[in-house]
Amino acid sequence: EVKPSNAANRKLRWSVDGTPEGISVNASGVVTVKKNATVSSCVIRAVTTDGSNVEGSISIKITENTNPVTAVKVSAKSVSVVNGISKEIEVVTTHKDKSKGGAELLSWSCEDTAVATVSVTSDGKLKITGGKKGKTRIIGMAKDGSGKKVSIQVTTGVGISSISLSGSSVLKAGKSTTISVLTVPADATNRKFDWSVTPAGAGVSVKNGKVTASKKAERRSYTITAMAKDGTGKSASITIKVTDDV
Repeated sequence: EVKPSNAANRKLRWSVDGTPEGISVNASGVVTVKKNATVSSCVIRAVTTDGSNVEGSISIKITENTNPVTAVKVSAKSVSVVNGISKEIEVVTTHKDKSKGGAELLSWSCEDTAVATVSVTSDGKLKITGGKKGKTRIIGMAKDGSGKKVSIQVTTGVGISSISLSGSSVLKAGKSTTISVLTVPADATNRKFDWSVTPAGAGVSVKNGKVTASKKAERRSYTITAMAKDGTGKSASITIKVTDDV
């Protein structure tokens, strides 16, 4: 983890102390231990590349793996999120003896942690949280040294911070009217909504903001609600009264 989170240059230079045979670390911090590794432990070191020369290290114990991971599957190879909102995806690891595991059996890294961050939930799922607008890649490498890995493409967009609705407050039975939606910010990435009407089943329906009252609709007031589909949970409502005359 690099601090502060808003550091201009978050790139690190990775190395293995002593460069032992059969052990390597790539530019994303993923350590690979081959079968011909000649040591029982090693130290992995990361140094900042912004000129500050701040470094961190971790010691890794190398053991023989008799039940290696043979496959890694994820429920989504590409994920779209918005800033500050998280999505969870399923991760399933299969071992030589056919036993299963979850995301906790892999080491996870993100190529650009300003765009997205990654963590593992208590029930073994992968949690991806959006940062700034952009694209990045998350890599999961099996911790057992089997070399099995998986990558997930992440696109982070701009989330909706508020919604407002406008339109006619009265609707004649047998007619339709359209509700207008205003979102903040105006350039929100996902401006799609789930629409609903309360009470339901009383002769009034709504689809994509178009409200229709059947001729048999109950003459009363209805609440029309739009819920953002970008995961932010933002919503807004408007009241429409169905009458015989407008």
